[in-house]
Amino acid sequence: MLNQSNDTACSADTEVCLGCQNLVITPLDIKKFFCFINYYESAVAIGEIDEKEYHLATTEKRYMWETYILPKYNKSIVERLKSEAIDNPLPEWSLAKDM
Repeated sequence: MLNQSNDTACSADTEVCLGCQNLVITPLDIKKFFCFINYYESAVAIGEIDEKEYHLATTEKRYMWETYILPKYNKSIVERLKSEAIDNPLPEWSLAKDM
């Protein structure tokens, strides 16, 4: 059961709540999103997955982030985090670890 009371930290630990009004997004969360997208874009580029798999993995998440979350943040900060995700991806979203 999720704790959804006002002024109380939510106990949800999944991304099902990305549309929640009380959701707090950190710079690390933004970087994680871009690392996730870059990982799957790279996987398509090297032929590890096909376009269908790519779209299955990314479409819903990309829609939520690009439509509802990222527009709330300063564009220069978002661009900086996007560049950081490309230049220095988090280890769990780096194809380099798989090679």
